[in-house]
Amino acid sequence: MGGGDCDRSRFRFKNDTDIEMAEQEDYSKSDFDMGHLANAEDFAFDCKKDEMTFRFYNCLPQYPNLNRGAWKRWENTIRKDSRLDSLRIICGGHEYIREIGNNVYIPEYCWKVVISLSKKKAIYVLWFKNVNVNAKDFVEELTLEELEKRLGYKLPKK
Repeated sequence: MGGGDCDRSRFRFKNDTDIEMAEQEDYSKSDFDMGHLANAEDFAFDCKKDEMTFRFYNCLPQYPNLNRGAWKRWENTIRKDSRLDSLRIICGGHEYIREIGNNVYIPEYCWKVVISLSKKKAIYVLWFKNVNVNAKDFVEELTLEELEKRLGYKLPKK
């Protein structure tokens, strides 16, 4: 559904596991955003859930033009769709090309699959090139089969 009154200005990404992962310092002066996989705005109706989206296992390094551009536009579209249907959203990165900080790898591509639970099928399969230019020109809509071929594995659909 999304939307709500949570004030995210005090939220910061953190690690709440024993697994070594990214830290704030890794992104410092890197020119990359900490791009949410599960969008914080989708949980703004519940401040505890909203704050839980600020975990390093829920983000990928994204260039600002992707994170604040095409990725955000699609998040808004998907949020509107979620008002009419229950959705399952699966996303990730692919082809890690370089690193920032202490071994934080940057994906060359980010992807997102949106499955309609009522229709029991993918309604969006999106492939984003992680570039720092007008990213709307670097988004492809694929079939699920095309995405799985690019990724080299099958995605869970249930």
